[in-house]
Amino acid sequence: MRDPTVNVKVEAAVQEARRTLDFFLMVGGLGKSDPEGSVRRAARRRIARLTDDVLPEHMRDYVCRVLEEQPAGRSTYSGRNMFIAHVIEQAAKRGFAPTRNAASRGKQESACSIVAAALGQVGIHMSERTVEEMWASHTAAVREIQRKKSRTTI
Repeated sequence: MRDPTVNVKVEAAVQEARRTLDFFLMVGGLGKSDPEGSVRRAARRRIARLTDDVLPEHMRDYVCRVLEEQPAGRSTYSGRNMFIAHVIEQAAKRGFAPTRNAASRGKQESACSIVAAALGQVGIHMSERTVEEMWASHTAAVREIQRKKSRTTI
């Protein structure tokens, strides 16, 4: 028999968020960005193995040096935050408000509370408030891009 205290809609949203987060974890998208990250290391290894007829040695050396440099001006967590904002958007499309106020905590779920629960299930423990701050930062960035875009089209 089904537990009457479990909201089926909320549980389905948490499981969908968990599946997406599991995928992001698998591809390394939820960790702290690392200038020596797996994608850059793999690219350097592949380029270093190329032969001179494919890419001359001086070009291989140059590309490997570029791949060793850390991109400037980006938060070390910007990729992770973008992935989490995507999962929040998915939960919001299921009909949940992106955030909730303090008075409604414990009474109704929000997309951010669902994502915080799903993050906990995949071993990344973040408070709902931290997830809400990521969402606020993401939406502010989106609004800024839209504002800039609208100014250039006028």
